Amino acid sequence: MIAKPLAAVGAALALATVLAACGGGAHTSSGGSTSAAAHGSDHSGGSAGSAGSAADILYAQQMIPHHAQALELADLAASKAASPEVKALAAQIKAAQDPEIQLMNTWLTAWGAEPIDGMDGSDSGHAGHGMDMGDGMMSEQDMAALAALDGAAFDQMWLEMVVAHHEGAIAMAQQILVTSANAEVRALAQQVIDGQSAEIATIEKLTGT
Repeated sequence: MIAKPLAAVGAALALATVLAACGGGAHTSSGGSTSAAAHGSDHSGGSAGSAGSAADILYAQQMIPHHAQALELADLAASKAASPEVKALAAQIKAAQDPEIQLMNTWLTAWGAEPIDGMDGSDSGHAGHGMDMGDGMMSEQDMAALAALDGAAFDQMWLEMVVAHHEGAIAMAQQILVTSANAEVRALAQQVIDGQSAEIATIEKLTGT
């Protein structure tokens, strides 16, 4: 059961939307990826568009399907969630991660690597890129179980899944900060960390955890 009435923390979610934008706002997981990281990718020299190490390429190839599943989770919430706060959070996630997917596929093309399909979340596409449940990815069974729920039961399971999913993305982003020398890749990774950490904090307020 969700410990607090979700309506009681609507203001907290609204504040998180303004300040963190869960990938938007100051660090901008969405806006930042199109303004900070994407802006730099249009330039030559040290930009992500001009060169990518094997680690950078693998990061993009893994993070794109990870984000794609987040979009699938967001779409489910848009149609099945009972709480307006959950629906609003799902919209934030989609607004943040869809532009990041587009940006990373732009990088892959510039680096001479194959862009990743499954952009709509219908095919997570992660099997071929070494991802596992430790990355926070939900299994097909998990997604089917979530899709079978409605209302408050859906909201509870969805929030739990999003936390696990975000923790996986944050771990991936933290790792590329250690291994990448590419300023644009590092900027996007930091935006993922900041934005998704803010979303987890919002969920903790929603659930009273």
